[in-house]
Amino acid sequence: MFELLSRSPVALLVSLAGHILIGMALFFALDNRFGDEIDQSGEVIQAVMANTPEMESRVEELRETLAQLEAEESETLASLPIDNSAEQLRLQQEEARREAEREQRELAEQQRIEEERELAEQLRRAEEERRAEEERQEAERIKQEQEQESEEKRLAEEAERIKQEQEAEEKRLAEEAEQKRLAEEAEQKRLAEEAEQKRLAEEAEQKRLAE
Repeated sequence: MFELLSRSPVALLVSLAGHILIGMALFFALDNRFGDEIDQSGEVIQAVMANTPEMESRVEELRETLAQLEAEESETLASLPIDNSAEQLRLQQEEARREAEREQRELAEQQRIEEERELAEQLRRAEEERRAEEERQEAERIKQEQEQESEEKRLAEEAERIKQEQEAEEKRLAEEAEQKRLAEEAEQKRLAEEAEQKRLAEEAEQKRLAE
């Protein structure tokens, strides 16, 4: 590497600087995308969807720029004078290693995006389930309150009906007692009148016999 740097230091430095800038841009682009968001209920959601069209377009542009820089680097390395085939083989192996590392980075990045997407989906489903459970509990509470109010109303109506029946029964018994009392008084009056008539008849009979 030091030998290549001594042959064409400007090209290699430019390539290295390009890799660093692209990596920093990709890092800040992804880092600024993710962050805590607050849902409507005021709770913090720790992850959001990362694969928006704008974000994917930006990542694709950065990847194309990185690929272009790597292609230019490969052309620069290929244009450098090579003293022997062993050095050429080493450079090819180094290029293959960098290509493999790049593919691994892209694969890891894609896997990270997929994991974050899955996590965000899980959080979304958990939030929907939580809200659905709250709505179900609220509906159950309202139903129970309505059933309780209905039961209390039914019991009140039943108590009022029983009260009215008791009052009607007491009134009927009082009327029957009054009628019985009046009948007994009428009977006693009749018996008294009959006794008086019998007494008067006996007195009249005795007077007649005496005469």
